[in-house]
Amino acid sequence: MGRRRLHVKMGVVSARVLEPVLKEIDRIVLSEGYTDTSDYLRNLIRKDFKERGVRIKMEEKTST
Repeated sequence: MGRRRLHVKMGVVSARVLEPVLKEIDRIVLSEGYTDTSDYLRNLIRKDFKERGVRIKMEEKTST
């Protein structure tokens, strides 16, 4: 039986923030165990989507 893997296309999002905001993001990332800023932002987006009831369908691909 093959493992299930998600096959997804990735995109890039870029945002400019004020330096004090960036410093606070860096503090949160370091103190709360996030891998990096992207990890933190993905988590915020997942929480926001959950609150809004947004569901994203992921394509599944079976690996042999």
